[in-house]
Amino acid sequence: MAFATIIAFIFKYLIDKIFIFKDNTKYLSKTHFKQIFLYGFFAVFTTLIFWAAELSFKQFLNFKNSHYVGAVIGLAIGYTIKFILDRKFVFNIIEN
Repeated sequence: MAFATIIAFIFKYLIDKIFIFKDNTKYLSKTHFKQIFLYGFFAVFTTLIFWAAELSFKQFLNFKNSHYVGAVIGLAIGYTIKFILDRKFVFNIIEN
């Protein structure tokens, strides 16, 4: 499971970097390592938003499958925030 998570992280990072944000920083530069760190940090942060929404719906709303509704809302909020953070802080770094 850890291996699959690492592979998925690398794949998603490269897809976002190349196709979504069209970032052309050089690989193995100081900037690149800073981007990877921030990208991972924001991924963890927005995953916590997803979990909080899912668990809040499950805990506080008493209807069947309420956690699925919370999961969808949390995912939408998390991905939106992640996109904004990535655009502003990760793939907007000016290479020295």
